[in-house]
Amino acid sequence: MSNNDQAGGVAESAPAQKSSMVPENILESVTETLAYTEEVRTALLQFFALVGDDPDMLAELPALLQARVYLVLAKTATSLLSVQLRCTGVDPDEHLISKEFDRLSLCGERLGRYKDWDKAPLRPSTKINKRGAARVIGHALPQLTSEQRESLRDISRGNEARMVSFSDKRARKKRKQQGGGPSSSGSQSVRQAAEEFLQKAAKELVMCTDPDGPRGPLRNLADVEEHEQVEQET
Repeated sequence: MSNNDQAGGVAESAPAQKSSMVPENILESVTETLAYTEEVRTALLQFFALVGDDPDMLAELPALLQARVYLVLAKTATSLLSVQLRCTGVDPDEHLISKEFDRLSLCGERLGRYKDWDKAPLRPSTKINKRGAARVIGHALPQLTSEQRESLRDISRGNEARMVSFSDKRARKKRKQQGGGPSSSGSQSVRQAAEEFLQKAAKELVMCTDPDGPRGPLRNLADVEEHEQVEQET
């Protein structure tokens, strides 16, 4: 074999030897990453095309949906930069972008708490501070009986073991029916209505046996969020 033939054989085997230096699993990972990057590129082009046709589209979205969109865009941008850093031999965890990863992760956790607000069922809105309510009612109603005042004092002191008896409850109800009827004009004054409401609240506090205390009314969290948004706009 001539020297030229030997040189040609070495030249032909060199590319094969060079390509074998890269592990096959690395080549598969790079190919997969390129495919995913192309999918991200296509999705971003579609998104920017929609936004370009209607610049006010994002502003018209609900607040939570806007936050999700911006969070996805931020995560996409930082992920692409992380891939670019790795391709150049830089560890993203040792780069300044690592702080951005932590910040986006925290934002994602906070946003996840409100993920199912639109599907949230009705739930108790709040719990009443029975001790504070008892003190307020006791000062607001000067015509309370001694038994009622004693029961309210027990509640305000945290002593809920002493409850009014059933006979006392019937007696208070009878007195209310005798002295709290409608006036001759068929309408009640604001003070009378307020006193009746406070008396009812006092009765519920005194007779409550729920260890967690009485709960507030049910409300839809979506309606509350919309109401707060309207108040902020006004």
